[in-house]
Amino acid sequence: NTVLALNEGKNVARLLPEVEQAIKANESLFGPVSGRIGSANPYDEKAQTVDARMRTASQAYGRFMEGGVLRKEDEEKYRKMFPQLSDTKELAKNKLSIIRRQLSQKYEDDRQTLGKSGYDVAGFEALTIQPSIFDAVAKTPEAIRADFKAGKITREQAKSQIAALGGTG
Repeated sequence: NTVLALNEGKNVARLLPEVEQAIKANESLFGPVSGRIGSANPYDEKAQTVDARMRTASQAYGRFMEGGVLRKEDEEKYRKMFPQLSDTKELAKNKLSIIRRQLSQKYEDDRQTLGKSGYDVAGFEALTIQPSIFDAVAKTPEAIRADFKAGKITREQAKSQIAALGGTG
């Protein structure tokens, strides 16, 4: 059961680039007014599809964070944490940034706790979350280290981002 929970975290990490791409490709659908109209209009297939993608990802994220099945209240809680069409584009991006950080922290905490409890976690490498497509410019290793020191990203995310730049952590 614990192994499946860690695997759920990996699945959520794989969904995040799709969510970001959906936001980027459909930025015009987001906003306090247009987003509410689109999400309320059953004939707006584009808005309904984007909303369904966000809902699916939020449920997977919620299952990982809760360690299993979600109650209706949990679904609503995690849905509000994820980007919604009624959010501004910046708020949607900020919500994803928070989710990325929480996902990485929980995965790493769970992995370390299992290891300390005597479980063999050798098969569970550190969680790799793709860098956000919303970062306008490629960061320098120094900027990545600064993000780590400021608590914006985990050690594993910093190592992964620096490695993606061709550097060493």
